[in-house]
Amino acid sequence: MPKTIEIQALIHNNTNRLGLYFAADQELNNIIKTFTDAKWSQTHKCWHIANNRSNLKELFRVFKGKAYVNADALFLPKPTASLPAKPAEKFVPVGELDANHFKKIAQFKDWLSSRRYSPNTIKTYTDALRTFLKFFHNKPINEINNQDLIRFNNDYILHNNYSSSFQNQVVNAIKLFFRKIENTQLEVDLIHRPKRE
Repeated sequence: MPKTIEIQALIHNNTNRLGLYFAADQELNNIIKTFTDAKWSQTHKCWHIANNRSNLKELFRVFKGKAYVNADALFLPKPTASLPAKPAEKFVPVGELDANHFKKIAQFKDWLSSRRYSPNTIKTYTDALRTFLKFFHNKPINEINNQDLIRFNNDYILHNNYSSSFQNQVVNAIKLFFRKIENTQLEVDLIHRPKRE
């Protein structure tokens, strides 16, 4: 399986930075250290460098053939097409994802790709999973349970008046992730689907 580096914009010490999230790997660490301003953040659990065009271009150059660099989070409009538009007063998860979260999302994306899911479905499911994990950013993934999903449905989906079809997409993504990628307390067969509107 190819190595994946997820890039996310960060604010660190009041400066704009590019956070680099990936599973522990000495070769990738050594490459990142070639950037003169590379620093490790214990808070964000990632390497970070200055957020500028030349650094971003250099990232793609130095990791070519070494790892897949995913910079979608920097370029995709917010909110993404797979998530309904959110007025300012709606609740949006603000938790930071760590390297383990990005690793699990990458594994899920790879699993979907290997099963030939369409690019649109892969994007929709990974976006839904990313939002779900942000909601529970301060809880270990293997401790997430069915009560947490009910809370997510009530405090995020219903609170924001999202449609039952969006809720179904989230349920599909979460069921697949916890059944195929993660071994947790979540009993996927007990996850209920919303009634049709």
